[in-house]
Amino acid sequence: MATPRSCGTTADRRPILRRPAAELLADHVRRHPHLLRTCGELYHPTVAILGIGGVWLGRVKLSELPSADAAVAAQWLGVSTLIPVHYRPGDPAPAQLAADVASADRPIRVVSLDIGDTWTAPLPVDGSDG
Repeated sequence: MATPRSCGTTADRRPILRRPAAELLADHVRRHPHLLRTCGELYHPTVAILGIGGVWLGRVKLSELPSADAAVAAQWLGVSTLIPVHYRPGDPAPAQLAADVASADRPIRVVSLDIGDTWTAPLPVDGSDG
C-alpha cells in the first residue's frame, strides 16, 4: 500500500495527508477482484484499456496499476487484447506488461501504441457483435 502524501497543512500546521486517486483505484482492484471477474462474466469484454504508467504532476508521479496487477486484471476480465495507457514514450512498463501476461492461462495480446498511433479491433470471427 502506498504511503499517503502531504498535500498541504492545516491552520495549526498538521499535514493534510491523501493518497492519489490512481493509487486508491489500484488498491481497490487488489481488494475487490470479484468486481473485475463479475464484469468479465456479465459483459464478456474482449479489449481492456488499463493505465499502467502513471501521470507526472510536477515532480510527483501518480501511479496507476503496476504491470503485474494490470496483467491479473486483464485475466480476471477475460479479455484477449490489452491496451496499456498513461506511460511515457520509452517507458519499459508496456514491455514488462507483455512479459507479465505471457504467463497467463490464456493468451492476451498487448497492443502498445505510440503517440499518434491508432488501433482497430478485428471483427469477431463468429459474426456476433462482440
